[in-house]
Amino acid sequence: MMVRPYVVFGILLTQYLLANVIWAGSLGARDARSVISPRIAIVIDDLGYRYEPGELLATLPYPITMAVLPNAPYAFEIAELATDEGQELILHVPMETVHEGEWEEGLTTAMNATAFTNTINAMLDDFPHVVGINNHGGSMLTADRGRMYWVMKELAQRELYFLDSRTTSASTAIAAAQAFGVDHASRDVFLDHVQSDENIAAEFDRLRQIAREFGQAIGIGHPHPETIAQLRHQLPALIAEGFELTYCSKLLTRAPNKPTDYSRHHVQPIR
Repeated sequence: MMVRPYVVFGILLTQYLLANVIWAGSLGARDARSVISPRIAIVIDDLGYRYEPGELLATLPYPITMAVLPNAPYAFEIAELATDEGQELILHVPMETVHEGEWEEGLTTAMNATAFTNTINAMLDDFPHVVGINNHGGSMLTADRGRMYWVMKELAQRELYFLDSRTTSASTAIAAAQAFGVDHASRDVFLDHVQSDENIAAEFDRLRQIAREFGQAIGIGHPHPETIAQLRHQLPALIAEGFELTYCSKLLTRAPNKPTDYSRHHVQPIR
């Protein structure tokens, strides 16, 4: 049977159009993937012992989540400066460690519920602009689920988030946060466990790798001169490489029925 020419033409036209639709769709998918930048948040712990490092960090032209020790001598000054400069402020709450010897005054497993609750609320009352907390030490306390429940109960009432510094693999912090509907995240990389330019640069590379693989990563550092020098070098390099720098509050696992915008806590936009 002879096939009419216009039928053949119609079939060929349909195939051509279909092929172009498939090609355009695949190109669009590639373009969509290309515009989704891996996100990185930098958290700096142990702020408040000295004023100068806090000032340097607060005035960097990049988003830094600043974790202030509540009992440090310059804690209030650094907290005020961070807020004025538009940086994100969290409280670096001292928690009991497994190591023997003296530790910062803070939350311990020896406290009963009343003493524990009064202690954490006193810290939080002193720093009304914080949007969350993370643990300073805490290798013993974060492994105690009952006391982490006490922590999360107070955070839930105040709508604050919890960042697990992950000082122990036995931490129950995330499970406790989930149980109380607290927004939460976990540290991916300690940037300056070894304080040298080479090591910190290598940890930034590891942070890059994690962000590329999972879409985001959180790095924790400290106000050491080597760390601050590396931040000045690494942060603009990350932006040039296509990473998005952001605050820790933007990389949380969100609990149901909780606010998704912490920007109301920032007094001024980042410079």
